[in-house]
Amino acid sequence: MHYPLLRLDSYGRGFFGPRLSNLLSHRQWTARMIEAGVADRVAAMWRDFIAFHGELDGRSVVQAGSGSVFRDALIDRIGAEDFLGAVLVANDRPGELVGFCLALLEADPLSCSESFARITELYVADGMRRRGGGTCLVTFVIAAMRDQSFRRVEVDALLANEAARSFYGRFGFAAFRERLFVEAE
Repeated sequence: MHYPLLRLDSYGRGFFGPRLSNLLSHRQWTARMIEAGVADRVAAMWRDFIAFHGELDGRSVVQAGSGSVFRDALIDRIGAEDFLGAVLVANDRPGELVGFCLALLEADPLSCSESFARITELYVADGMRRRGGGTCLVTFVIAAMRDQSFRRVEVDALLANEAARSFYGRFGFAAFRERLFVEAE
């Protein structure tokens, strides 16, 4: 199976826009940095995220107890120097989380001279999609990465997920490498 790795390089092209604080309001959405107090709600959405991907590739399966394992791991990561997370709130539903975006800050294993950020998960609740929430989350996360001086952002996308590949393409992400794998049983 193949997973394309999509990459966006800013390198001074001005794509990332203005530097942001810990909050971004965008029309009907507000994105803000993730906090431990919302970990249970994010874990519930993460289970939906995994189930959605299972429908696309058949490999992602929600295991019993995986939500609590994810929640505990998320709580451990919040505040870590190599982690960035954001949640999405619909402005007409104050306090109700409707999406999240998680990213890791990594060193490039090939160049060893440049760090980069990698979006690992992006989720917007069913019924809230295609209304700008994902755009708000990704814009917020990219701006936060820019604030931390990252000039390169990567994201993994399933080949079968044409909607995600098209979505990231609108930001300027383009395939630069494929990740190949085999099940080792």
